[in-house]
Parts: sequence; C-alpha cells; structure tokens
Amino acid sequence: MRGWIYSVETKKCLSTGCGCPTEWEEMSEQHDSQEVVDDASWRIYESMEGTMLRVHHSSGRWHVSTNRKLNAYQSRWSSPRTFGDQMEAVLRHLLETQEDDGTAPNLHTMSSFLESLDPSHVYCFILRNEESNRIQCTVPEAWADKLVYVGHHPLGAPPAFEAWTFAEDDNERQAHALLSKLSTLRRQTVEGTWREVHALVVKVFSDAYREAVRVRGAHPNIRVRYLEVRADAELREALIRYFPFYRPIFDEVEHALHHATLYLHGAYVTRYIRNDRAVLPRDEFVFVKKVHEHYLQDREKNRIYPQTIRTILEALPPAQLHRVLKSVQEHGASTPRDGRFAREEERARDDRYHARDARDARDARDEEHRPPRDGRSSRDYRPREERHHHHRPRYYERPREEQRYAPPRREVMARDFLPRSLEPPSPSVVTWASVVRPAPETVT
Repeated sequence: MRGWIYSVETKKCLSTGCGCPTEWEEMSEQHDSQEVVDDASWRIYESMEGTMLRVHHSSGRWHVSTNRKLNAYQSRWSSPRTFGDQMEAVLRHLLETQEDDGTAPNLHTMSSFLESLDPSHVYCFILRNEESNRIQCTVPEAWADKLVYVGHHPLGAPPAFEAWTFAEDDNERQAHALLSKLSTLRRQTVEGTWREVHALVVKVFSDAYREAVRVRGAHPNIRVRYLEVRADAELREALIRYFPFYRPIFDEVEHALHHATLYLHGAYVTRYIRNDRAVLPRDEFVFVKKVHEHYLQDREKNRIYPQTIRTILEALPPAQLHRVLKSVQEHGASTPRDGRFAREEERARDDRYHARDARDARDARDEEHRPPRDGRSSRDYRPREERHHHHRPRYYERPREEQRYAPPRREVMARDFLPRSLEPPSPSVVTWASVVRPAPETVT
C-alpha cells in the first residue's frame, strides 16, 4: 500500500505506486540463500538517490504527490524548500531555457506545463536530492539532471513502463521535448542498481552507500543528528567526514551548547538562589526545575555549577536538547557570557536589587510614620470613592487645610544655626528686678 492514491469522490484507486523492492547488499552473504540468476537474464537499471513525485489530475485540477503525502508542497526532508517547490524551480528554469531556444514557446509556468499533459495519465518523476538533503550521491550540476522523467501510465492501472525511457512517436503534446530531455540520464554517482528478473525486483546497495545511510540516520534535521552522534566519537567523525559542508553548523551547535550552559546557570541562580521569580520560556523552565530537583536530592554533593549544568544538558534526549538550545538562542543573550561579562552583569543586577530594597524600605518607613486619622489606619486616608479602586495611587495625602490633627509646623530660625554661646538670653532667665520700675508718687 506504499504510495497508493485513492479518490474519495469516485471511490477508485488512481495510482498503486511502485511498492518496496527487496534489498540486497553488495557483499552480503544473503545472496547464497536467494535465487541467483546469470546476469544475462537480469534487466539492470541504475538506482538514483531522490524522491519519487507523481503528477495526476483529479477533482478538476492537477496534483503533485509523494509516496507519503498527497501534496508535495507540504512535504520536505532536511531542506527549507518543499519537494513541490524544488520541482517547480527546475521546471521553471528548463521552460525559460526552451523558450529562449524556441522549443516550447507556449509553456511559461508550471501550471501551463501541467495543462499540456494528458489528464487520463499519471506522470512519474524522480527529483534528485539537493546539497542540503543528500546522503552520499553527488548533486547533479545540470538542471536537466535534477528532475528525471520516469514514464506515465493510465489512471488506476499499475505502473508498467520501461524505466527512464520515453515513447519516440508521442508528438501530440508540447511537453514532448521537455519530457524526452528529462528522460535522458547522464552518468552520475548512484546509490546502487535495480535488477529485475521474472517477478523478482531487487535493489542492490553498495557498501559505501549503506554505511553513509547509517551515519546520516533518518532524522531530517542535521543539528539533531549531530546531537545524536555527538557522544560517539567514531560516528561524529564519520558524520563530519561524509558531510564536510555542514562543519559550520556543527561548530554552531557546540557554540550554542557552551552559551546555553552559562545562560541556564545564570537563570538557575536568579530563580532559586536570589529568589527572583523571573518568567522563563517553557523549555528553559522545565530544565531549570529539573536541575533544582537534582540539587534537592543531595544538597551537599549536588551543588550547581556550570559544569553540572553542562552534564545535565548532555544527558537530555537529542530532540529535547535541540529545543532547549533553540529556546536559549531565541530568548537568551546574543553572545556567550565570559568571566568579565558575567561579573559586570552580576554587578548591575546587584545594583538593581539594592535600589529596589532601598525603595521598598523608604516606602515602608513613610507608611509607618504617617500619623493616623480618626482612629483609622494610614491605608484609609483616601476618600471612599477611591478606597476600593483598582487604579488608585499607592499613597494618598489630603491637603494640609483638611487635616484635623496636623502636627504644629516649626519655623526654622537663624538662631538654630548659632553656637550656644552666641544665642540671645531666653526671656525666662531675665530677672524681674531689671524690669521693675518704682511706682509714681501720688499727689495729695
């Protein structure tokens, strides 16, 4: 059932696919147990590394599908472009070239090319891999070799066509020149050979290609694959040897791992040592919480240092580790924190904490020394209409003329700044004798 296309409207099978062949290795011992026939009775074809694309017409429009998805524009593997976009780019370049040569003057876009095909047939192509998703085979340089036309068969019929051949007498469509050009295969590095005899179809892999498949793995993301083989020195060196153009990406992963170690250690110190409940992304929060659980198991032995963070990071599953590194790269600092940068950042953080503590202490002191009013607490100073308002000010002061029990205001006088010896005598120490005058004489 691999690659079958079934129409829900017509309740019919449009294409049955090519199925999975029997796989043999080049130097395997299983040849002895299989039916071995002379090479003269075998039909041998070269097997190319790529993706099978099928173009068929249903529901009033053309569809491009792969063996796994009906829409090739929603299917990709280790490449930023989908298989449909890659096929469209190749056809656009070839159509522009033929238009310059005068071979296909009426074919300008992929839609016009598809409209020139027969709706009652299924057309099969092999899209060669790009540099980003290849395994071992070399990437073809010529545009005509990037997309290989295999053949076509009627809708609903099993695929029965000679591999990489084209009917020479088919001159009814304008796409004949393009399809015949795509059906011509130039010699490239291939993944193996197809051998067919009677009803037995065998795919023979070379040993080098089988080893390359084992090293590359099935994960489409090359970063995750590097994290999978990073602990195995042999596989890591083989991955770098088979894909040397990915070396900058591997260096970037190591750089991100070092940066994430310092960043997550700072996040742990901020949250669980300084008790600053900073908001972290989900993946970072889960990791920091896991680190703290590791510390709680043994508070004396499991102290958290950057090396501890690095050890716990490397023990994560590759997919989870990739998510953590990606989250740190998106939300963390842009550069790794060296010793000087870390000290400056910690000093600035301490200054912010001290300023916040001083502000809170000043506000608490002002709240404590505010005199009560009418037996109410200082929080009831605000009017009734503002007392339960969500956006009320933190402190509310009534005008001085409205305060009943305001403390007396003491005027600051110049004598407050004079020495004690220069102060004028107080009226209380002036003797009454100095101010008593004799009474006037009465005249009788």
